[in-house]
Amino acid sequence: MPTLNHQYTGWGLNWDEIFPQMSILSNDPDHRFAPPYFNYGVIFGPRTSIETIGCTFIDELEAVVRVHDGVYRSQIANCLAFERHGIRCAEMSVNYNFPLNLPGDAYRALNPDPSGKDRYSDIRIFHYIGGRMHFENTDTIEELLARSDLDGAWPAFQGKLGIVHDRIKTNSRSSLASGSTGAD
Repeated sequence: MPTLNHQYTGWGLNWDEIFPQMSILSNDPDHRFAPPYFNYGVIFGPRTSIETIGCTFIDELEAVVRVHDGVYRSQIANCLAFERHGIRCAEMSVNYNFPLNLPGDAYRALNPDPSGKDRYSDIRIFHYIGGRMHFENTDTIEELLARSDLDGAWPAFQGKLGIVHDRIKTNSRSSLASGSTGAD
């Protein structure tokens, strides 16, 4: 049995209020702690550890599916692989996987950055959940960038996305002007 020693980063949020149509996280105090659980948003590790996980990942996935065949089954299998192989895990600042779809201030209050970098501008990796809603095409991206009704971490995301979007547009124009096909 894996050790239940990591508190869920979302523990303490009112999930019934945030997502009334979905049962995402239990509010049962017995479910507050879990083994190290990492979604596929961000996982860093040495190549040897990742290769070790890969050796038994299918076995872990099959074990999970026997109990729970939900959408997060592969992430749970990942957790089992960490435990099976005794791979050490450490938590990183939420700045390296900040969920855009949660109330940012409440989430940040529960998960302050260890070094005090708690502004939205300190976020390095945004965890976008929304499918392709804002990324269907150039128009939907530009609509997102033009919105002025966003709050929480969204304006910081807009700013970073705007920089990337502008670079892509500039590089695309440069490639077209030079006659490059992108195969160079």
